[in-house]
Amino acid sequence: MALLTRFPGVTNELERQLFSDSGAPLGSLSSKITLARALGIIGERAKGDLNAVRSVRNAFAHSRLALTFETPEISAACELIDLHHRWPELSASNRRNDARETFIECCFEFTLHLTMFGDEKAERLTKVVLDVDR
Repeated sequence: MALLTRFPGVTNELERQLFSDSGAPLGSLSSKITLARALGIIGERAKGDLNAVRSVRNAFAHSRLALTFETPEISAACELIDLHHRWPELSASNRRNDARETFIECCFEFTLHLTMFGDEKAERLTKVVLDVDR
């Protein structure tokens, strides 16, 4: 996890208190996104992408309505995802290029690159995905 690279020496207990416990300061996706931006782990456009993902996730998780990726609000939120502009090859490989595919691809790439954060082999592409100059 990219945030943990900025907290050297964190014990399992402290990690649980920071991320998992009830009322944990980094328990919400919103707080993780904000801190990642403040620490320079992600750039402003990546922050926007992750907030779009968060809003779609929250809509599906909390709505009492039956939502799909064709629901106008969901589709509009997915259109805010900018990753394919930073990484055009992603759009070329995205056969359907619809809201669902954009959302899934964005989640996959951010998960991959935030997990590989600090890996020298992945550094160049990670900079593109996470929108940072390191």
